[in-house]
Amino acid sequence: MKPKNPLLFSSLITIAFATGAAVNAAEKTWTNGGDGLWSNAANWGGAIPAVNDTLVFGATTSSTTLTHDL
Repeated sequence: MKPKNPLLFSSLITIAFATGAAVNAAEKTWTNGGDGLWSNAANWGGAIPAVNDTLVFGATTSSTTLTHDL
């Protein structure tokens, strides 16, 4: 079956994929499990950040060195 309006069809497919990516985005909070590595899930409360995730860094009382190693 060929779509009657290919431009409309393409637009709808693009919107569907864009919406799906936004729905899968999560908020990840830095908990600093100890080693300062971004690749350590313990530093993020159980899962490392993925594309489109929102990262939250709370106020801390000590200085911490973070290593973005992803």
